[in-house]
Amino acid sequence: MLCFCSLDQTYSKLRGLVLNELEPSTMNTEQLKSLLAQAFPDADIAVTGEAGKFDLRIVDTGFEGKRTVARQQAVYAPINEQIASGAVHAVTIRAMTPEEWRKVSMFGA
Repeated sequence: MLCFCSLDQTYSKLRGLVLNELEPSTMNTEQLKSLLAQAFPDADIAVTGEAGKFDLRIVDTGFEGKRTVARQQAVYAPINEQIASGAVHAVTIRAMTPEEWRKVSMFGA
C-alpha cells in the first residue's frame, strides 16, 4: 500500500505505536479495588488515586495479631504483578483491624 503522508506524519504515527507498546497501562481505582477484594473478601476496602499512584485502606479482621510489615506484605501480594508491570507505580497502605479503624475514625488519628 502506498502512503502519501509526510515524513513527520509517518514518524508521529510510528512513535505513537511504539510508545503505546512500551508504556505500561495504568490501573484505575475500581480495577485495583477488585483485585484487593478477591484477596480480602470480607474487608472494607477504599482505594483512591490516579496515574498509577494509589492510597489503599483495607480494614480486615485478618490483620489482628499481625505486625505492620506482615500486613503490608499481605496487601502487596495480590498486586505484585501490577507493580512489576508498572501499571501500579506507588501505593500508600493503611491496613487495619476493625477496632483500629474505629479508633482512627473516632479520634482522627
